[in-house]
Amino acid sequence: MKTIEQMVASFQKLFSSKEAMEHFDKRQKKAVDYIKKHEVAPNNQWKEKEIKVFPHPYYPHQKDYIYFHRHHCFELVYVYQGTATNYFANSKLVLNKGDALLLNPNIGHHLCVNSIDDVVFNIQITKEAFDQSFLQLLSDNKLFSDFFMDYLYQINQLNDFMYCPYDPENDIAIPIKGVVEEFFNDQIGHETMIKFYLAIAFRKIARSYFTKMELQQSSQEHQKKIFSILSYLNQHYHTATLPEVAEQFHYSEKYLSRLIKKATGKTFNEIIITNKLNEAQELLSNSSLSVEEIAVKVGYLNPAPFYKLFKERYGVTPAHFRKEQQQKNNIPLQ
Repeated sequence: MKTIEQMVASFQKLFSSKEAMEHFDKRQKKAVDYIKKHEVAPNNQWKEKEIKVFPHPYYPHQKDYIYFHRHHCFELVYVYQGTATNYFANSKLVLNKGDALLLNPNIGHHLCVNSIDDVVFNIQITKEAFDQSFLQLLSDNKLFSDFFMDYLYQINQLNDFMYCPYDPENDIAIPIKGVVEEFFNDQIGHETMIKFYLAIAFRKIARSYFTKMELQQSSQEHQKKIFSILSYLNQHYHTATLPEVAEQFHYSEKYLSRLIKKATGKTFNEIIITNKLNEAQELLSNSSLSVEEIAVKVGYLNPAPFYKLFKERYGVTPAHFRKEQQQKNNIPLQ
């Protein structure tokens, strides 16, 4: 089993070759052309893995064509060694050793590794993996809660990134080391181990922010309740009904409706519909299921309401949406 130190040495040797730098320059130019048309980086990499890790390469001309792009995932950028600069539309942020930057899919950005000696890891995590593995874990920290709720439930989408400076009392170097080693060694059970190490890393970051923010206990408990409900809806939206969820959490239907509306600005039905249509988008883009089969899979036994809601939300029919996505995904990045 290779250690992270051995991996870093191999990565640096590979990235420093003339052939590799020319390859990354060419790939970057293709990415620029793609993103100019679509604004979002290609997402075909998510067909197999919920969590993906890669070292961000250095190449000499990376600052010559800075482009702002988004991904279909959350990103955790971690500086293992040296420095990196992340560019936003109207600002930039210099990251030093031990710093982390958490980006949600709303934010346009461009990351540059500053020298061949710098080592930066980019960990990309799907929305589904966050919802299933990390959402409840972070529910007692308002900053993290707001960050994920803004995107997962499309409340206001203001908190597009979270800068996590190095904190010696909550250093995430060891869990990040575990994530990298498990991902690249690809041994049996590595997916579970990666989630385990990431959970520790996020818990340490959340603890650091908790200490700085000194949240009141009452606020924490309220936030936990909201997150429990929203997490449940995110996992059971295919069949969830207001009476069933109210019984599950021991609330009256009226109180639960008010609680959800106050926390998210959306009604119970709006959240359920959004979750169903989000899954439908993914299935239309990345599966061969028929539109009728997708309608049933996301919770519509009668396809007619599904067609109507999809057209109202996105302005096109499901079939037309699938055709557009297939045309986009046929443009290769490499």
